[in-house]
Parts: sequence; structure tokens; C-alpha cells
Amino acid sequence: MKIIFKWDEFYDIYGKHVAYLFIALCLIGVFVMFGNTKSIGNVYIPLAEEGVLNLEDWDHKKEGIVELKGEWELYYGQVLNYKDFKETNIPVMTSFINLPEEKNDYKTNQQGYSTHRLIIRTSENNDGLEMGIFIPYSIISHRLMINNEIISEAGDFLDDGEKKDGIRNRIVYLGAIEDEFEIILNLSSSYYSQIDLPIYIGDYYNLINKNTNEKLRDMFFVGALFILGLYHIILYLFLPQKKYSLFLGILCAVVAIRTAFVADTVIMSNFMNVPFSLFQFINYAGGMLGIIYIANFLYSLYEDEFPKGVYMFIKGYSLLFLIIMIVLPNHIYSKMKNINNFFLIFSLIYFAFVIFKAVKVKREGSYFMMGGISFGIIAAISDVLYVNNIDTVISFYGMNSLAIMSFAFILAIMLSKIFSNAFVSVENLSIKLMSLDKLKDEFLANTSHELRTPLNGIIGITESLLEGAAAIEIPLSVKKNLTVVSSSAKRLSNLVNDILDYSKLKHRDLQLNRKALNLNEVVDSILMVFKMSMEDKQVILSNEIPENIPDIYADEDRLQQIIYNLVGNAVKFTESGEVNVRAQAKGSFVEIIVEDTGIGIAPEEIEDIFKSFEQVDASVARQYGGTGLGLSITKQLVELHNGRIKCESEIGIGSKFTFTMPVSLEGYDKRAVTRSKLIRNHSYEKADVNMEVDNDKNKFKVLVVDDEIVNLQVLASQLILNNYNVTTALSGKKALKLISEESFDLVILDVMMPKMSGYEVCKRIREKFTLVDLPVLMLTANSQLNNVCLGFECGTNDYIIKPFEKSELLARIKTLITMKNAVKLSVIDSLTGIFNRKHLFELAELLFNEHRAEKKIMSIIMMDIDNFKILNDKYGHGIGDMILKDIVTRCQEVLRPTDTIGRYGGEEFTVILPNTEIEIAHKIAERIRKNVSAKPIKIGEENEEIVTLSLGIGESNSTNKSVLDIFYEADKALYKAKSSGKNKVTTYQ
Repeated sequence: MKIIFKWDEFYDIYGKHVAYLFIALCLIGVFVMFGNTKSIGNVYIPLAEEGVLNLEDWDHKKEGIVELKGEWELYYGQVLNYKDFKETNIPVMTSFINLPEEKNDYKTNQQGYSTHRLIIRTSENNDGLEMGIFIPYSIISHRLMINNEIISEAGDFLDDGEKKDGIRNRIVYLGAIEDEFEIILNLSSSYYSQIDLPIYIGDYYNLINKNTNEKLRDMFFVGALFILGLYHIILYLFLPQKKYSLFLGILCAVVAIRTAFVADTVIMSNFMNVPFSLFQFINYAGGMLGIIYIANFLYSLYEDEFPKGVYMFIKGYSLLFLIIMIVLPNHIYSKMKNINNFFLIFSLIYFAFVIFKAVKVKREGSYFMMGGISFGIIAAISDVLYVNNIDTVISFYGMNSLAIMSFAFILAIMLSKIFSNAFVSVENLSIKLMSLDKLKDEFLANTSHELRTPLNGIIGITESLLEGAAAIEIPLSVKKNLTVVSSSAKRLSNLVNDILDYSKLKHRDLQLNRKALNLNEVVDSILMVFKMSMEDKQVILSNEIPENIPDIYADEDRLQQIIYNLVGNAVKFTESGEVNVRAQAKGSFVEIIVEDTGIGIAPEEIEDIFKSFEQVDASVARQYGGTGLGLSITKQLVELHNGRIKCESEIGIGSKFTFTMPVSLEGYDKRAVTRSKLIRNHSYEKADVNMEVDNDKNKFKVLVVDDEIVNLQVLASQLILNNYNVTTALSGKKALKLISEESFDLVILDVMMPKMSGYEVCKRIREKFTLVDLPVLMLTANSQLNNVCLGFECGTNDYIIKPFEKSELLARIKTLITMKNAVKLSVIDSLTGIFNRKHLFELAELLFNEHRAEKKIMSIIMMDIDNFKILNDKYGHGIGDMILKDIVTRCQEVLRPTDTIGRYGGEEFTVILPNTEIEIAHKIAERIRKNVSAKPIKIGEENEEIVTLSLGIGESNSTNKSVLDIFYEADKALYKAKSSGKNKVTTYQ
């Protein structure tokens, strides 16, 4: 046991070190596996010179396999055999060519065929050695002869029935060979004719072992990538928001499929025939899909560091090339190999640049990514150089496979780190949240206990005053205010009790005092309370419980609380209709049903209503108040009695709550206090609260909108005491109706109201009134910035957070009304109450620019009162002012809502007609002229005068450079009307 304990202690201290050591050993093992299987033996391999490879000093037993590399004889456009070289007319050699290589200056497809020849001289020490030759898959259409014996044929050199043979590596057994022999290789142009992979010769069994080891390595590589890809794709299914996991999984799968087809061992050739066209397609398509999914992976991880334009370019080119591959044959798109190699290296380097930017800003996992992508770039460049026959630092082809596996492994480690960090964060957050939740519960419980004492004092004192304890006659207005205080305190007391019950239930600290109870009497007393407090609702309450129902075994107070909550909800959500309570015995339980014909609950929301602080409508504009604790407490109290509760509901039809209580085995002892106690505790729900409002028209008029009567009472009292004329509204709909009927200086608007929230009311006000015309002060209990900003977006002028100080409220009200009046004085003519000249010009300029931009027409009417100076001199300035105001009133009677009238100066006025052509403007001007002169203006009790107007009209057109041009034209037309007899309308020509 001591040894086991010490081992556990060892892993507690050095567990991470052991894990890192294991990972390091695995990585070293992979590198060794790749390196050993790719090595071909001695680094100093002899090269063929002028068609002869001298292996006299090469010991195949000790030094291993040899690559047939160097200068071969090339006979271009000729298919030659052993005998051709033994005749007197020896074929003419085209040149020497270095093999293997990617390409040469001779294009086989011009002549159709070519012949390559190499003479090999071996050592006598190799006598008795069983030799073999390895022919790579890339030499597809060929015939290979050693001396006069054909040892391998493929492609065009086979009969038609045998040409189906696909891409695969070939190891041919040669047996014992002579000290000097020649290899003749015929190639056909109908297939891939380049020898870009090496031909090996050596011990046959060494070649077999080498090929087998490489197959095992590639199968391990493919299997590892498939498992890695499958893991991350499944991980994505569980975490669909982590798209980079999906992209990495698909990337691993794409690389695995490509490797299975195009790796040096061509694994798939062991299971199926792999045509050259399929080989080429998967080779290029796999590369392009790999680039696409690396780009997707990085963009999903580091979107800020990866410009979308470059990301779309890389994906666009890759997808375009994929389409070209699908449409065109392989011998065409394969010519784009060098372009694609450049694109591959460019993409990888740019990916490295993106990761480098992520490293600079310390993005998660970026250090791992940098190492992986760097290795990938080096490996990709090495492979590209290798296939182009350029010497590289790495001595073997296939570094790309190792790079991709290493890259995928590093990415997997990075994602594991991201997920582990997320898990640790969630775990720490859960611990913190549980601690905060416990602290919250303790705070609520302690605070609630502390609130009980002052609340009991408030309730007791106010009720004693109402009952005459002061021994003096209390005025009716004071009694009403005391009733409001008592009602609010009892309401708060009820909330405190709910919070305490919730806390006790959560901590299983609620004790039940069970006894036999008569269900009928309990329900009767509860329904009586509601009948007393819901005089304004057209709801019928009925008790349908049979008289012979068995007594139940329950805590009396808690049973009342359960039924009261259920009936209270039914009444609250039923505007008109019926709420009934019935019961029936079911075995050892009584099933109690509370059913209503209210608004109903959506089926998907039924489960949520029993959760703490959950409400069906939690929006700002919810119609019904409450904390969301009632049904949660009810459910827990029912279950505490070993009962069950359920809800059935249908929208627009109503709801039915059914719960069970155990049948009592004891006899029932009647108690008379139940009803009175219940009435005393709950009679405050509908207090009679009215407000006396001052209607003095000389005071500033304020509209207060709130769905809470108590709040209206408090605000009205404070404003009336400070000489404001107050009107109140209990809903947004009522407020909008009052605003349409009366004129107010300010609206004080609560945010949370039934059916129509304060935000919606404010939006509707702004449809008719500007910020200056009717200021809005919004009251909100939510001080979060987004809620405040939402208020300003809806058009409020200012806001104040509840609870607020009286002085702050009055200061904000005074500021808004002062601002309104100040702005009004700056734009309104003090005599006539219409816009002054300055504001009229500003408005006209704004409309002119809008109409010109939208290619619309506007018109302007200039008006002048005929003979006004004579009337002014005759009756005096006071009468003159009266005439001016009367003229404005008569003009406004015939103007459209979109038209704007202002005082130009003296007895001249201007009307701006938006979106109005001159013909329509002329008709409007005639209506004004006729309405003004239709009846005389009374001057005093005995005199009256008929007053006329002269009017000139100007219209916007393409020649107007500014709105002043239209004013000029209208003024010219007015002058023409005055000079041609007055009392007429003239348009500018």
C-alpha cells in the first residue's frame, strides 16, 4: 500500500513531465520512422556516366540498394531491343539524359516512343545474390529488358485486353545476374513518359522489405489522419459553434485520402485499380482542397488577423482550379503544375504571416500554429525542389507527408489546449457562480429578515392612524395617502415573505405544521378575499368543491398560499370570464383543480412557468406584473406535501392547474380564524387610490404616465406642490389619446408598462412632435447603458433612474420645460405664434436641398395684407396686431398639414408648399385669399373691416441656384399682384 501511495504521489508531482516525455518520444519515433523508411543506404551513391554505371566497388550485401541515377543513353523516337544493339548498324543515339528528372528538352509525345539504355558493371562479390529491380509507379507505359529478357511490361506494350493495369509500384525478381548487363527501357507517350522517381536495383528481399515498411508507414499515416479527422468532426457535432473543429477534421480526411492514392507506395493500388487520370485528379484536387480548408480553419480562428479579401482570393483560385480539373482532361491542367506549386508556397507563407500576426497579439494557440506552419513551409519547398530535380537539404522525397501529419498533430494539440482552457474556465466560473448564488441567497434571506421589522412598523402605524389612533380628524386626502402607504408596505411585505419562502425551500429548511383541514372552507375564505378586491373585473369566481370531499392533511398556511397563488394567477390573466375551483378524491389523495378562461399559455412555455423568476412574458411591455416566484414556490410547497402539480393550457381558451394533497386520517377541528386572518393579510391588493389634480391653465401642464397608481400618486403630489398642472394616465394608449386631445409642456413616461412600453409610446409621440415641441422625460429602474441608449433612440429627451431624489426630478423637469420655451422663442414669432423669418428661411433651405436631390418641385407663396398701414393708422397698433393674428388663423384653416406658414416681416407672410407644383400652389393661394376676405373682421363692438390679401407664387426649377431665387420670384409675383389692383393671386412668369 505504501508503494502504491508513493506512486500516486510521484504522478501528482511529475505527472505532466511524464506526459511531455511520452509525447516527445512519440514524435521522435515518428521522425525516425519516416527517415529510416525513406533512406536508401549509403549517401555516396555511384552515378552513371555516359550510359555506364560502375558498381564494381559496390557491395549489395553490405551497402544495400542502389539508385540507377546518372547519364542514360537516349534514343528518341525509337523502340529498340537487345538485338538492335548487337547488329552491325548500331542505332544512332540522340543524347545522354540524366535520370531521374522531371523533364527534358525532348517531348516524347511528338514521336510517340523513346528508348533509354544503361550498362551496369557489378562486383564479383555479389555472386549468388538474388537480385531484384524496383520500378516506380510513375513509369506507367513501359517495357523493361535486361539483356535479351523482357522483365516488365505495362500500358501500350501490353495486349489490348491487358492495358487496364493501373498505377502501382513493381518489384521484379531477377535472380543471379552477370557481372555486366544492360537495361533497356522503352517508354510510350500515350501515358506519363517522364522518369521523375528513381529506379532501384539490389537484393530482392531488401527491396520487398523496403516497400513493405513504406506501405506500413503510409497506412499508419492515413489511419492516424482518418481517426484525427473523425474525432474533430464528431467534436463539431457536439459543439457546432466551433467551426474550426469541422475544418480541421475535413482537412485531415482530405490529406488522408490524397495520401492513400498518391503517396510513393500508392496504398490504394492494393485494393483497386488506380487509373492515371484518377491519380492525377486526386493529387491536384487534394492539394487545392487542403489549401481551402487550412484557409477556412485559420479564418475561423483568427478572423481579425486574416483579411477577408486575401481569404476569398485563396479560396477563389483553389475553387477555380478545381472546376478546371473537372471540365478539362488531365494532360491540360497538369501543365499548370508550376503555377500551382507557386500558389501552394505563397498560400503557406501567407498563412504563416497570419499566424505571426496572431502571435503578436497573443491569440490562443498561435505559438503552436507557428511551429506547425513553419515546418509545413520548409517541407513543401523541399518537395517542390525535389520533384524539379534540384538538390535539397533533405535527402528524401515525401517530407510533405511528414509535415502534414506534424501540422495536424500540432493543430490537434492546440485545439485540445483551447478546449481544456475553456473547460477549466467553465469549471472555475461554475464554482464562482455557485459561491455567488449562495451569497445571493444569504443576502436575500438576511435582507428580507431585516426588512420585516420596519415594514411591520409602517403597516402598524398607518393602520392605527386610519383607525383613529391620533384622536383628531384626519382629512380625506391624508387618509388616501395613508392608504397608499399601507398598501405599498403590505405589498412589499408579501414580496419579502415570498423571498424568505424561496430561500427556505431552496435550502430545505421549511417546516410543515400538518393537520386535518376542510378544503371547502379554505377555498371559500380565499375566494371571498378576491371578490372583495376585484370590483373592476368581470370575472365570476365559483367554488365547486363537493361538501363530502375528504379532509386533507396539510399545513394550513401553506395550503392557503398554494391556492391563493393559483387563484391569483387565474384572476390576473382573465380579463373577463370565469375562475372555478373544484376537487375530487383519488385514492389516498385529493385532486384539486383551479381552472380559468383567461389568455392561456403556449405549450412550449408550460414547463418554464414553474421555474424560479420565470414569466411567460418577460418583455419590457409585459401586461402583468410579478416576480416569477409564485408558481415556483407553489410547486415546491405541493411537492413538500408529497403531492404533484401540472398545468394544461391552450392559448385563448384558458388554463387548468391540477395539484394533489394527501387525505387526512384524523378528524377536522374547525377554526374560525382562517377567514379573518386571510382577509387581513391580503386585502391590500386593490387599495382605493385617487388623485386630486390642479387644473390651473396658467401653470405648465405635465402628463404623467405609469401603470402603478402609487407611482402616479407620488409624482402628482410632488409636482402639484411645485405649481405644475398634472394629468395622469395608467397606460400608453390612454396617454396617446390625451396627447391628441390636449396640449402638454412635458410628458413623464415610465418604461415598463402593460401592452405598450414606454419606448413604444415615445416613438409614437415622436411621429407627431419634435424633441422641442413636446419633451419626454423617461423613468426607468434599469440603469444599463443599452436600455438608456434605447430610450434616446426612441426619442426621449432625458431619463432618470428610479428610485430618484425629488430635487433631481424637479431640476430635470425645469430644465426640459425651460429648454422648450427657449427654443420656441428663438423660432416662433411672439405675436402670431407661427415661425419667424429666420427659422422660415432655414426650413425653406433644408426643403429646397432635399427636393433638388430627389428631383421634386416645391412652391413658395408670398402674402401681403392690402392697405394694412391705413388700418393700423386708423385703429392703432393694438387693433393692427389683432388683425395680424386673425389673418394667420384664417390662413391656417385652409392650409394642408404639410404646409408651413411663417411671418416674413410686418404684414407680410410666407407659406412653404413642399412637393407642390405651381398649378396646385395657385389653387391653395386662392383658397387663402377667399377665406381671408369671406367675412369682415370685427373691430370692437361697432366696427368691422373686410381685409384682403395679395399673393405671389414662385416655383423651384432647374435654373434656381438656391431657395433665395424662389423667394425672389414669389416676391416679384407679389409686387405684380399689388400693382395690378390688389386682392389677387399672381404667379411668376
